[in-house]
Amino acid sequence: MLINEATRTNKICNGQSINLQQMTDIILGQQPHNLGSIRLHTLSYDMPLTEGNARKIHRHLQLLASEGVRVTVAVDNTYGRRVAPKSDLPIPIARLRGEGDVIDRVRATHAELRQNRNIDLVFSGGEKPPLFPLSKIDHRKAFVTYDRDNNPLEAMIFGSSVNYHFDSEESIGSALYFNDNSFLEWLKEYLLTPHYTQPTQRQEREYTVTTRELVSGGNKLADDEIARVIQRSSESILFSSQWLPDGNTLDLLAQAAYEGKRVEIYSNFPTISREPLYAFLRRNALYRIAKIAKETGNIRFYKPKSKSQFVHLNALISDRHSPTNATAITGTDNMTNQLVQNLGVRETLITLTEQFMVQSFTHFVRDNLESVCEELSLNQIHLVGRIYGDITHRRIAK
Repeated sequence: MLINEATRTNKICNGQSINLQQMTDIILGQQPHNLGSIRLHTLSYDMPLTEGNARKIHRHLQLLASEGVRVTVAVDNTYGRRVAPKSDLPIPIARLRGEGDVIDRVRATHAELRQNRNIDLVFSGGEKPPLFPLSKIDHRKAFVTYDRDNNPLEAMIFGSSVNYHFDSEESIGSALYFNDNSFLEWLKEYLLTPHYTQPTQRQEREYTVTTRELVSGGNKLADDEIARVIQRSSESILFSSQWLPDGNTLDLLAQAAYEGKRVEIYSNFPTISREPLYAFLRRNALYRIAKIAKETGNIRFYKPKSKSQFVHLNALISDRHSPTNATAITGTDNMTNQLVQNLGVRETLITLTEQFMVQSFTHFVRDNLESVCEELSLNQIHLVGRIYGDITHRRIAK
């Protein structure tokens, strides 16, 4: 296992959640003499101007490539080609908003990668972007190392970081670490599948892996898995995601609240000044959450205390206070199933069932998410309603 001493001391084990800094340490700890190749799958790849984690990782990948390690960087064709970073708006509009320097940096970094003969830059959906800017996104974010015989050694599935920024000051996120041979062999094949393929579900003793794909009906397995975990909860549900829940996910959370279960939702709204499109498309979900909270008293909404931080820790935990019945879902999947999934997003959902893994993830959520978030009162949610439209606000307040 190729982990540096600092990481080895922390005794990271199969299926364990790790934070953004631990992710960086693992990547920087890779040594070229035992490696044949590395694959990094990410939504976007750009180097920040500061000497942050992303720049360090970028330089280390170049170092490994210069030592003969074959490095593949697989990037979705979103940022820098059809949608601009930090706004989710088409590039022409983003340039008018003054984000041209970010777009240019993304493209310059891509060009720099292409200059190294041992680095392959791959665009997951092809370099030609689709007509609609937010459709058919490849969101399978992972880092995998292979030995010289092309056997996978270890992997991290990123449930964090909107793009290539692995800096904890910006993003509240996580990853899952795996060194289980069965999972690694599955992941090796999965990361090489075509852009359009059927969804799959693989069940192991300790976890279940479910994929969300871009074909017709590609969301069904993931949606059914999310519904199963919510419906089997008996006392409480914690939901955390970059996006507010909507569609069937919100329906199920609402039903749980009406049944007397405690529902906690962690997300970014209304601290969304960096994503105006998100604010516009998600306001009705917040209005509905406020209505259910008023009627049942069983829904609580939490947002980051700091405006500079961004919730990107994907989590769905049922009965987290039960040592025997708790179940947790995480991975790259945002666990919404109306707006995002109708546009088409290829994602990976991982259900943890082994209790050590579940409790480890639950403690991770407590220490890394709950500790930096604060509850948004019902009156504050109503204030957001007034900001976005008095008609909707009056509908909630009735």
